[in-house]
Amino acid sequence: MHPDTPIDRGLVMHLDAADVRSYAGEGMLWRDLKGNFDGELPGDASNSRADPHWTGRGFRFGGQNFIRLLNSQHGFFKTFANAGAKFTIDCCFTTASAINNPHFLLADGAHGNPFAGAGFTFYFFNFENHNLRLSVQNNANTELTRAVHVTHPKPVPTERTLRAAVSISDETGIGYAVLDDEVCEFDGRYVQPATEQSPYYVHIGAPGNIEYNAGACIDTHVSRLDLAIDDFGKRMQIPYGRMRFHPGFEMHAMLVYDRALDREELEHNREYLAARFFPGGTRSYELPAEPQQRDIYGNRSTRPTRDWAQQSKTPSRS
Repeated sequence: MHPDTPIDRGLVMHLDAADVRSYAGEGMLWRDLKGNFDGELPGDASNSRADPHWTGRGFRFGGQNFIRLLNSQHGFFKTFANAGAKFTIDCCFTTASAINNPHFLLADGAHGNPFAGAGFTFYFFNFENHNLRLSVQNNANTELTRAVHVTHPKPVPTERTLRAAVSISDETGIGYAVLDDEVCEFDGRYVQPATEQSPYYVHIGAPGNIEYNAGACIDTHVSRLDLAIDDFGKRMQIPYGRMRFHPGFEMHAMLVYDRALDREELEHNREYLAARFFPGGTRSYELPAEPQQRDIYGNRSTRPTRDWAQQSKTPSRS
């Protein structure tokens, strides 16, 4: 396991905002380094007024929009709620000054899926404890029939760069919910697996069913379909504002696997993400004032000047 790379075996999706192969600084696609599920942005993220906009090491959200994963409405992600499911979601982000909204890190379905669908939601809520959670739903609309619902005991703090992960296998019973280096173990066997599939795209920053509830407010039961919008540009403007990241939230990286990572592998990824994105990490620097060449991993590839070298010692606070 190389310290400068994440675990690769079983890696199906790898989004990295600090890797120029994943986002080169302009455009509307956050490229999946595995080539499977590119993230579709609502606009050119190089514009500092865009939501989200690219900071050089992440995508900072303004509280209105989300990222949709292309090709995610069929296939791989639809196995997460079924018997025999096995997957790992591992991500790095920086929280904003408040957690006033539900924060959907990666979501196929939300609570009370319409159409009696099935799906998963990896998120933390705006309740008093702000706990990290995984909810895997089967075909019904109530929490009593979820296949899995697990809550990490440690609250998610504000204005912090964090790593969150969940690793699960229905077949073996592996279950880990992780916040930084705090691992919560649970029984990963599904209580009642789904037999149907969610019709939704998978999203970063919004529930999976948000595109099927255009114009609705959170106080309305989510199975009530007020308006269906086919145009993606209009979807991104849905007035469903309490279901977005709080303004200032920043997503740095998202890794998804087709198997359950073990404790050692999860710890390796934590060290990799911390070194890459945490303030003070060995690979975390303020962007230089003048353009510098970067290699394919987002690291500078030329010997810095004395002024820039001094500047780079200051850890990022964004």
